Amino acid sequence: MLFNLYIEEVLKELRVEVKQGVRIGGETISVLRFADDIAFCAETENDLQKVLTKVNKILWDKYGMQLNKKKTKVMACSKTNQVLLNIHIDNARIEQVHHFNYLGSKITEDGRCKDEIISRIAQAKMAFQNKKHLLTTNSMDLEIRKRFLKIYVWNIALYGCETWKISAIEKRKLEAFEMWCYLRRAKIIGHLLRHESLSKTVIEGDVEGHIGKGRPRMEYMKQIIIDMGKNSYKELKELSNDRVTWRTAANQSKD
Repeated sequence: MLFNLYIEEVLKELRVEVKQGVRIGGETISVLRFADDIAFCAETENDLQKVLTKVNKILWDKYGMQLNKKKTKVMACSKTNQVLLNIHIDNARIEQVHHFNYLGSKITEDGRCKDEIISRIAQAKMAFQNKKHLLTTNSMDLEIRKRFLKIYVWNIALYGCETWKISAIEKRKLEAFEMWCYLRRAKIIGHLLRHESLSKTVIEGDVEGHIGKGRPRMEYMKQIIIDMGKNSYKELKELSNDRVTWRTAANQSKD
């Protein structure tokens, strides 16, 4: 608890003094934080170095603390070639990784969801094996077993699925989980579109910067529009304003 209070004060000062971050929908996002699970965001290597240097300086000057150099990792997200980073804290080079886990989700340097979906399916299969005696017994009503399957397996498989961009390959991998992915994602998207929030700004905002070469990847919202059978974002937004109609379109139950 005391550590979290220190971190909160450090981040408050950081927001005042540091303007680096990733621009999305007109807003600058520099820090993602849940308790002591913190990720700093920057558009360039130089900006990230400035942020980490400043955080470490605030910690040391005001609280006699330092960033843990062994636990701190850096990663560069790019849809083309791997970017080699050279980030240091107190002359110690910080390890660069190809992926890292944040709040239970696996984030990779190419920004794709393939590894995360594979990991989720593997964890769901393990959960099924751990409860196999309960889920496969003939002494229990089938409907009850289905409920247990949803609790013990599907919840694990679909953790974080609201943020997945699912390609044809991922659809084949998900198989039986595929429909549940669409339903759950549609449910949360409908809720976000009806309320003004940072989450809504992120999913509908354009990332500022130049467009890279090559065929562009399908945008997240474009896939939602297609999945919901609409032709434009305007039609999708109008549909989301009516909860009953949205539920019907998404074929969702009310549980």
